[in-house]
Amino acid sequence: CVCVCVCVCVCVCVFLLTRQTGKLIVAVDHREVEKLKDIFERGVENGVAGLEMVDKKQIKEIEPNATGVKAIWSPMTGIVDFQQVATSMKDDFCEMGGEVMVESKVKAFDVGDPSIVKVVIAGSPPIFANRVITCGGLHSDLLATSGGGGSMNPIIAPFRGAWLYTHEDVADLVKTNIYPVPDPTLPFLGVHITPTVHGHLLLGPNATFAFDRQGYRYSDINVWDSVKTLMHPGVRKEMQKHFMTGLGEMYRDFVLSANLKRLQKYVPSLTIQHIKGWKCGIRAQAVDHNGLLDEFIIEEGIPFRILNVRNAPSPACTASFCISEEIVDRAEQLGFFQ
Repeated sequence: CVCVCVCVCVCVCVFLLTRQTGKLIVAVDHREVEKLKDIFERGVENGVAGLEMVDKKQIKEIEPNATGVKAIWSPMTGIVDFQQVATSMKDDFCEMGGEVMVESKVKAFDVGDPSIVKVVIAGSPPIFANRVITCGGLHSDLLATSGGGGSMNPIIAPFRGAWLYTHEDVADLVKTNIYPVPDPTLPFLGVHITPTVHGHLLLGPNATFAFDRQGYRYSDINVWDSVKTLMHPGVRKEMQKHFMTGLGEMYRDFVLSANLKRLQKYVPSLTIQHIKGWKCGIRAQAVDHNGLLDEFIIEEGIPFRILNVRNAPSPACTASFCISEEIVDRAEQLGFFQ
């Protein structure tokens, strides 16, 4: 709750477009109701404001086009364009004297000098720094092991998440966020329906293995990196456990009608005519020898010199300001700023 409040306050203070839409976490059949009750109890224990357990009739009152047997209603949930949030943070950073370098691939860290970290950049002059904090997302494992003092575990396994999006003129079809009841036996949340501040709906995402860390299309393949990832014991373990689920995700990625059928469990009136296109992102999933990791991992690489953020899973966007405070606190505890 604190992280959400901080994010909202920042968006309001810099005049970013936000909208309080609320959220329904919907059980589509009675088998999901017990899991829904568990989520509700945890939300109440953690002080989430305004939570209600609503029945089928109340779901229709909140969102007329949604369907389900029971749902959690969270009225305080809101939406924002996080690209605008990131751009605003970048602008603030630059105004304070910082510099943002894009298209700059870090090749290695040289800590031969006891007082300086030399950051080797491909095709550009090196950067010299007293202290370095890495937060590389899809490349966090490579940064940590390229002289950053990090161990080989966890590695990052890239997963492709594709979203459908609707025409803007059907945005009134759904006005609130609609989420599924998470299946604790599966590594990812599942598809959901999200209004945007720009007037269309996002539908998804799915989750399929990406054969390149920037594999936004199935034709994007990095053979060597993919082989190394797929040979990792933790990745093999998860692939074997969720093999049939993975095949289903790939099938729905290629067959629009199958993808739509899953979404229609929550909004039956959604049709193929509502769909305008698709886009995707790559999720950086940390994996150790035991399987997928869902906790935040911040570790010291080179003592007093390099701090590595190895894993920042969802909801990393919503919690980004709180995460940044945690990183600074951890750096201070380790004596980085002495």
